[in-house]
Amino acid sequence: MLPTLCLGSVLDWKQHWLLEAAPVPLADRLEPEDWEKPPRMEEVRALKAWLSLSSQGAGRVAALASFELASREVQSALLKTLEEPSEGVRLYLYATKPQVLPTIRSRVQVRVLGEAKSDLASKMQSLRLPEELAALERLVDLAPFVHATAPAAKLLET
Repeated sequence: MLPTLCLGSVLDWKQHWLLEAAPVPLADRLEPEDWEKPPRMEEVRALKAWLSLSSQGAGRVAALASFELASREVQSALLKTLEEPSEGVRLYLYATKPQVLPTIRSRVQVRVLGEAKSDLASKMQSLRLPEELAALERLVDLAPFVHATAPAAKLLET
């Protein structure tokens, strides 16, 4: 499964994580110790080691939080893992903004969570783009079923 860059608030991340991780046995989950601190190199190494272990169930799920704050070295250390995701593993990179290395962005799908969708709608409305706003409203209505596109997520950077 393609890794996912999830954009939203810390609360949005935790709600999303609960939904994704709940059905997975504890032994097959890897989550951040502190959701508000960026991942350190030790955590990336631990993630890679964990990915090499066999699963206890049908699938595994892992998360790294505050990823937009991760150092360039930490982000670069994940490139191979993102290029060749392990079979049956869902990897979520949680961030408040899509400010990650372009090489990371090219290897993940982007999903806008909760409050970030409202911020995106406000920005589009302030630009007075009626066609785009109508499309966004449809996207927000379908949000539980579809992923936001990278161009829509890019509006959050401004």
